[in-house]
Amino acid sequence: MSFVKEMIDYSMDLWEGYLAHPFLQELKDGTLTEEKIKRYIIQDSLYLREYARVFAVGILKAPTIRDMSHLSRLISGTVQGEYVTRDKYLNRFGISPQEWEQMELLPDNRAYVDYMMQEAEKGGLPEIFAAVLPCMLSYCFIGRELTRRYPEQVKVTQYADLIDDYGNDGYYETCVADAEYADTLYAPLAEEHKARLKEIFRTASIYEMKFWDMSYGEER
Repeated sequence: MSFVKEMIDYSMDLWEGYLAHPFLQELKDGTLTEEKIKRYIIQDSLYLREYARVFAVGILKAPTIRDMSHLSRLISGTVQGEYVTRDKYLNRFGISPQEWEQMELLPDNRAYVDYMMQEAEKGGLPEIFAAVLPCMLSYCFIGRELTRRYPEQVKVTQYADLIDDYGNDGYYETCVADAEYADTLYAPLAEEHKARLKEIFRTASIYEMKFWDMSYGEER
């Protein structure tokens, strides 16, 4: 079995919980308030900036040109691709790039990005990918599952573009390629090392749930 699949299975109870979260249920229904979607868009934009920096640490530690090339593509995809829909919402809210980049990360967001960076700085590429994959792959899971379970609602919700960003086939194919790359990093590792990576992956998955809580304006 793919080790990435093992890590996902180890945290699937958390991922299933994302789908039931009121933020995502209301996003799917189109009833999410502007205050909550605005908080999410701003905090996620700030998060993605730090997410790209985690990959940049990976480039410094990359042992081969192949690894550097893969990480460079991830940075490019984050800073150029991920912001397309977010910029549309930020423009709707009248928030310029100069304004949102000066805003503060909320505590749960700051804790999440600090955790990823700490794992990146003290570990290698296996640790970096264990920390960043929960965001990338869980968004694919969320987008595709919402589309599969609620096909009519996701077509008409005012937030259809956000769901489609992660439920479309192109994003799925990108995630498959990144998971396959990560599995090449994990294949030669000892079981003790892999056990540690599973815990990193699960901890990052817990932070993902806290991000949804934060976006909704609640604490658990």
